[in-house]
Amino acid sequence: MEARNAQHQSGGRIDLEYNHPSFGWIPFTADANDNEALGRELHARAMAGEFGPIAEYVPASTPVPQIVSRFQGLAALMQAGLLDDIEAFMADPLTDPFDRLAWRSIQEFRRTSPTVARIGAIFNFTDEQLDDLFRFAATVEA
Repeated sequence: MEARNAQHQSGGRIDLEYNHPSFGWIPFTADANDNEALGRELHARAMAGEFGPIAEYVPASTPVPQIVSRFQGLAALMQAGLLDDIEAFMADPLTDPFDRLAWRSIQEFRRTSPTVARIGAIFNFTDEQLDDLFRFAATVEA
């Protein structure tokens, strides 16, 4: 029995590649509580180190929503303590008129919009910080 590229997964399962006798190398999730003996055996042998080291579990990241409503976006900015500063910036007559118009008129925030990118740059937000704001915003309900 051959297996390789083992990686821990949630719930104690192990993802690996198993060399199936008919199909060759296939992805397989081994579980100590599997109904099938093969799954239990692969899990035990992987845990015993027979297939090499098992890579650490890496939780899947939450996808970044690409669109949130105006309310959700404003609520996320408020929760982060950023809303007052951004509103003050948008009220400043020296701010780009297009950005001011977009801020007043916007019905939804789009992660890829040029206005979001400009606000992010002006306030020194990293892409990760903007992504986190969008993730949080998507959880807000009125």
